[in-house]
Amino acid sequence: MYWEVYEMQYLKVVAGLLGVWLVISIALTLYYGELVRSMPGVLGIDSAAMSTVAVSKAELDQVFDQIREHMLQSNAWGNRYSTADKLLAWVTILCSAIIAFLAGLSGQAQSLSDNQNPNASDSQALNVSDDQSPHVSDAPLGVGTGNRPQRYVKLIGWVAAINAVCVVLNSPIQEQKTASYQKADRLLTLLISTRKAILESNDPIEQSNLLDKLRLEAQR
Repeated sequence: MYWEVYEMQYLKVVAGLLGVWLVISIALTLYYGELVRSMPGVLGIDSAAMSTVAVSKAELDQVFDQIREHMLQSNAWGNRYSTADKLLAWVTILCSAIIAFLAGLSGQAQSLSDNQNPNASDSQALNVSDDQSPHVSDAPLGVGTGNRPQRYVKLIGWVAAINAVCVVLNSPIQEQKTASYQKADRLLTLLISTRKAILESNDPIEQSNLLDKLRLEAQR
């Protein structure tokens, strides 16, 4: 009996600690962290530097703008997946806290129900003896607590199902987040390196090849 009481209190303490950790995690993320990641801007090639470039400035600006658009879109998707990843982590912690709390309440309700309801054999013996205690059979002892454990078990099942869905979705969302951020970083690196290579090159053919490579990347 004492161990059951201790176990129920322990589950409630665990639920409280998980709730506190959830609040702290959200507060630290909102205060110190960043829910979204911004991308740095990349300068184009100005008119003064176009004297050594054989490709027209309009063509360069068009390709550069396409790369920037793809880069910003990939970064935006990475931000969406990152936000979803954080929300799933918080929901998982919340579900764990709710499950622990409901488990404690379920055990407490079951204990109260067992204490209020006598054994079936004792109840039948009292009912068939000499009607000295007719209120024992007529009064529905344990009303309000007998069905609570079952309700708690159903709630635990629903919360556990939500928790399982969050765990299953966590891995693919993290993969998509990483892939989106990596693509954005790759496009940024390619844009910077291509701009530098075009300005440093004096060969019109090489400049055209660099721009074609950048244009091909923009179409992917």
